Amino acid sequence: MIDIHSHILPNVDDGSDSLKTSLALVIDEIKNDVDKIILTPHNKSGRYDMPKEELIKRFNAFKGEVENNNLNVKLYLGQEVYVCDEFYKKLENSELLTINDTKYLFIEFNYYMETDIVKHVASIIKRGYVPVIAHVERYEYLDWHILYDLKMMGALIQINSSCFIGNKNKRLYQNAINAISENCVDFIASDIHAKRKTYFKKAYKKISKIFGKEVADNLFTNNAEKYFNLI
Repeated sequence: MIDIHSHILPNVDDGSDSLKTSLALVIDEIKNDVDKIILTPHNKSGRYDMPKEELIKRFNAFKGEVENNNLNVKLYLGQEVYVCDEFYKKLENSELLTINDTKYLFIEFNYYMETDIVKHVASIIKRGYVPVIAHVERYEYLDWHILYDLKMMGALIQINSSCFIGNKNKRLYQNAINAISENCVDFIASDIHAKRKTYFKKAYKKISKIFGKEVADNLFTNNAEKYFNLI
């Protein structure tokens, strides 16, 4: 399986503060049958603003550590970019990383403050990128009927695997189920941090049971291979 959303790269955001922790996160992914991981460190003005050249340097060093530890997984690089006023300047100045150097840009919004997501998606597409919207189940103000509109515009949609584990948050779980039922989800991903697990095996099993193996395979593997040139 393929995890397109992870905070594994050490010492770049709130995901991991050490190489040891990062290697443990990779091992957790492998135990969950993940063999390809896109590392998506945060880019958020005023908090996580590491230049992309430095991120690439650290990514390559971490890949070497993973290989030295004989961990059988392929790593790719992207960013989870917070959309705010400074975002468009960064985009125009080519300061942001797309997913695996493709036209796909992984984005997130404020969870609680209402944001015109449709307007931002249109602006990003106008600039020649395809927005991939992270963890849409978290946006409390989002009218779930808008997901269909976003898809028709050309955006891609990601939901976190943790939504399907234990149903601790029934709202998130029901939002996720509804979105998949309406064919409005393209990817399930972990959003793994040091304090968050992968949950891929359990989530895959649950989605297969509810929607069938073909749907689960598309959400966990096939769509990522299709869009992001993951060889």
